[in-house]
Amino acid sequence: MSGYSNSVNAILKVKEYLDVLVNSNTSFEWSVSEPQKFAYQLREAFKVAKQYKDQYPEYAKLSEKFTIRVTRRTVFAQLKDVLEIQPISLGKVTLSNLRSPMEIVGAALMHNAPIMHFPDASIAPEDFDKLKAWSEVSDYSCNIANGNHGIMLNRK
Repeated sequence: MSGYSNSVNAILKVKEYLDVLVNSNTSFEWSVSEPQKFAYQLREAFKVAKQYKDQYPEYAKLSEKFTIRVTRRTVFAQLKDVLEIQPISLGKVTLSNLRSPMEIVGAALMHNAPIMHFPDASIAPEDFDKLKAWSEVSDYSCNIANGNHGIMLNRK
C-alpha cells in the first residue's frame, strides 16, 4: 500500500504543471522551496490520473513519459524516451587562469567533472563563503586546495 491519495484533488493541486508536461517533448526542472513535497505531489497526481484514466487520459500517460527526480532544491521531470548523453570525465580536471567565483561556477557548470581544481583562484573569505554555499546546493564540496594552491570542487 502506498501513501498516495486516491483523490482527484491530487491532480488539481498540480494541474498547471501537469498541463505543461502533457504538451511538452522536453525535460523540465523547477527550483522550489520544498522539492520533496513537490515531487511527491507530481508522483501522486500521476498515480491518481492512472486510476481515473477515463476522466484524465492525457495525465494518465505522464508516468510513462516522465521520471520525477529530486535534488536538494530542484525537481526534475525527465523524459524517459530521450537518450541523455553525459559528458565523460576521467577524473580530475585542472582549469587554470580562472580566479573569480563567477568564473569558477561557470566552469563547473560547463565541465560538470567530478573533481575540478582551480589552481589560480585566490578568493577573499566572503567570496569563498558564497562559492561554498553554491557548491553545497550544487552537490559539490568546495575546499581550499592543499598548500593554499587554489580551489577544489569535488562532487558529493
